[in-house]
Amino acid sequence: MISSRVHIVRIIFWIFLQIIILNNIFLFDIATPYLYILPIILLPLNINRQLFFLISFIIGISIDFFEGTGGIFAASTLVIAYLRPFFLRISFGLAYEQMTIKFHEESFLQKLSYASLMVLTHHTTLYTLEAFSLNNLIMILEKTLYSGIFNVILIMLIFNLLAKNK
Repeated sequence: MISSRVHIVRIIFWIFLQIIILNNIFLFDIATPYLYILPIILLPLNINRQLFFLISFIIGISIDFFEGTGGIFAASTLVIAYLRPFFLRISFGLAYEQMTIKFHEESFLQKLSYASLMVLTHHTTLYTLEAFSLNNLIMILEKTLYSGIFNVILIMLIFNLLAKNK
């Protein structure tokens, strides 16, 4: 069992990595790596729900503060925090119901399904709030698709690196 301090250090690491380095990377001027959502994806399943929402909000509002975006990251992280149990149930089924998920032991397709659901939901929320209008639907879909694919690939690479360390 990983201690709370380790989780806090990881969260702070991903927030600062996002702010200092990742927010300055633009793949083809349309895809940005948003890896700050990794702690939300990987926090323990048995975490208190209210604490999980608070952590998700703090992660999102931290990015908002440094980016001057007025709450769109906080809203996006809260949406995926709220939907996380549903996405876990869809991706891992009975293992989630019994709280026996060992992420590094689950199949590639289960992890891909979970990461894709979380990332695409986050990105759809983020880019819709950023555009603040469905008049830009094509732009929202393009950014969601391209950034989503880019982020899912990066997250799956990180999952594989973490699994090799176990």
